[in-house]
Amino acid sequence: MDASGVIVRSAYDEVAKDWTGPRAMKMRYGEASSVNDSPELPLAPIVGTITDGYGGGRSLYQFGGPENKAMGDYVNNSGAGLVLGATLLTSIVRLTTMAKDRGCISLNPDVFWQDGRDPVPQQLRDYIAKGILRNTDKVVYQIRHAGPGDTGVTRNSILATQGTEDRGAVIFNIGTATAPGSLAYVQLPVGYSVTSMDVSDCNEFVYATLMNWKTFRGEVVVIALGCVRPGQPIDGPLPWHEWWNEWLCGVKPGLFNQGNIGFMKIVGYVPLPDDMKAPTCCRVMTGVTGFNQIVAQGNDPGNVAENSYPLKDNLAKFQPGGVWYETYAKDGLLAVGSYPEQRECFIDLKPLIGYFNDMYFGSADNNAKTQLPMVGMADNQWPYLLAAGSPYLPKVIKTEAGGGRVRAIVSTIGYGYWNKYNERRNPTPTFTGWRADARVPALWTVLESGTVIVREVGKWVTGCKPVRQTTPITEVLGTPAASEIKEINRITGLGSNITHAGNVKDYPIDLQGIAWSPEEGDNKPHAMSHMLMFCARGSRAVRFYQFSLLDGGKTAFERFSLRDKDLDPMWAELADSYDQRTGSLAVCDGQGFLKSFRILPFSYRGKAYPLPAEGAQRCGRFMVAGPMLSYSMGNVP
Repeated sequence: MDASGVIVRSAYDEVAKDWTGPRAMKMRYGEASSVNDSPELPLAPIVGTITDGYGGGRSLYQFGGPENKAMGDYVNNSGAGLVLGATLLTSIVRLTTMAKDRGCISLNPDVFWQDGRDPVPQQLRDYIAKGILRNTDKVVYQIRHAGPGDTGVTRNSILATQGTEDRGAVIFNIGTATAPGSLAYVQLPVGYSVTSMDVSDCNEFVYATLMNWKTFRGEVVVIALGCVRPGQPIDGPLPWHEWWNEWLCGVKPGLFNQGNIGFMKIVGYVPLPDDMKAPTCCRVMTGVTGFNQIVAQGNDPGNVAENSYPLKDNLAKFQPGGVWYETYAKDGLLAVGSYPEQRECFIDLKPLIGYFNDMYFGSADNNAKTQLPMVGMADNQWPYLLAAGSPYLPKVIKTEAGGGRVRAIVSTIGYGYWNKYNERRNPTPTFTGWRADARVPALWTVLESGTVIVREVGKWVTGCKPVRQTTPITEVLGTPAASEIKEINRITGLGSNITHAGNVKDYPIDLQGIAWSPEEGDNKPHAMSHMLMFCARGSRAVRFYQFSLLDGGKTAFERFSLRDKDLDPMWAELADSYDQRTGSLAVCDGQGFLKSFRILPFSYRGKAYPLPAEGAQRCGRFMVAGPMLSYSMGNVP
């Protein structure tokens, strides 16, 4: 931008055409701190080795032990990492930073044992072998949406390559060991650079922000995701075999799924306002998660998708008053930020979500158009491309000056029912009955300077609606207004050069003297909707802030800060705990490592593992082929 705040076209083109180039990297991550005054944290020693059950490989462990082959207490957090590497095969790694098995626990970052000793996912080699990707392609972004552990959205990583003058950017999927997916991808037209992405809460859509250097404008592309069974083509014989309660009646692009992505298709492009030509970050929220699809099935939890076969005979259950009406998103909000333009815009997702819901659940005729063999990549196959100006495309609600350079946008996670009843289902024993659960959806915009803008979003994110309400959600709540998206506070002093911010997956909440009704697992509010973590690269710190339970999340206070000798934090991710909270924190380091730390005490096999006096513990590091830009992981059972 020039001195008057206008984007310089030549600089715009340079950044858009090389989103991992020097100018773009300075915009995205700034400079490493010249100050290195942190103490060196103690290292958790390696105390033994376990033999993995598949392939005969071996893993080092640090807690528990000795190995007990009779113990099947397997939990693993693995994820995809983005490296500023020279080739495609050195730019993506699949690693694990928390593994529990056979009575042993390791927080040492290492190659995912199902991958042998190769950190490069086989799926990536398959993309290259089939000509979908080239080893000369540059990968510019990766994301795995934060969500409750063991839900569909946590089982896949979405990545994007750099678009060039003769080759459009490719957006593609990398799966996990138990949700490997297939070679699902889309290729954008020439002229687009992908600058950020997010995935909707139940894995329905990818939203990617774009810089269009052909037309000198910003846009968002919407991509519908569909799930397949491992090894199953989208047109395989029905019903599909049961797999983690997935749909039995074939691929359902744009509906909630279990994360084994095998179908991706562009459904439309959303133009951004003229004063947002350079979007650099985004966040989607619908107020619904994969837990919302859990329903009673005898004495055990079941899942809506599996129990809806055949879907054409169960449409009434998804309509107002139906037993499953509460289980899927009705609306949503996409927040987009621009670092250079210091602006944000907010996009209403209800037109798109409502259209897909109506096609699947609205009538038998519409539903028939979404069934095989009508599903496919051709223009006349479902889902159809929504042309410019379509009433079903998401719509920009408002644009605001951000008050600073926007580095990240984070939101609450949809654990509750945001509606006039302020209720949710009881989690035990069979997700039946209701209890009070007042929650307020919020957006947190994190500025490079160390400021968080706290916003309410009003009725734009209504989440799920209790089944007993038979009228449409807009009739219950009224039509939302743009003014409901409003700033309620600014929190300053987070540190300098904030490079990344995200949800805290599992950390004990400070109840501040409040009596709280039972919640899943730990009888406390969940950290994902009450805490924010961020990397202050200029301060060489990773910090956790908790939003207050006393004022509805308007204010926040620091809960944890990690500093370590030589740490250059670019991105951080806390592991899902599943049944064992270990406090495993993975930090992407600008010096070419994925580093792992233990930040919580825990007990395992009758032995306590307190934190050292320094308050945290090094658990190892994994060297990569360049600066580690990002890493997103989840529990992989």
